[in-house]
Amino acid sequence: MAGFSDAVVADRSLTFHVGGTALFGPAHDIVVRRVGSSGAVQAHIALADHLRDLPGFAADEPAHWRRGYQPHITLGPAVVVDEGDTLRATRVGLARIDGTFAEIVGVVDIG
Repeated sequence: MAGFSDAVVADRSLTFHVGGTALFGPAHDIVVRRVGSSGAVQAHIALADHLRDLPGFAADEPAHWRRGYQPHITLGPAVVVDEGDTLRATRVGLARIDGTFAEIVGVVDIG
């Protein structure tokens, strides 16, 4: 997404604690692990503020945007994390959601 990579969302990497699983998405069939991180919430707000001003931008799922955002890791074959893990993120991604399909459309380095 044009204009995404120059977003400043955090001045250092984000540390977060992995919690239990949950089901996200319109059909509640996307398995995620919730994460605890005030830094992730602050990064989301900074990113939302940046994206809001880009031409043509509209949140795919407004109910899960800004105050409705819940920090999480989307699980898949290449993503294995356990409850209780502590991880560090050095990148933030933006996904476009279309039904049950999500596509990463932008990534920004942090920290």
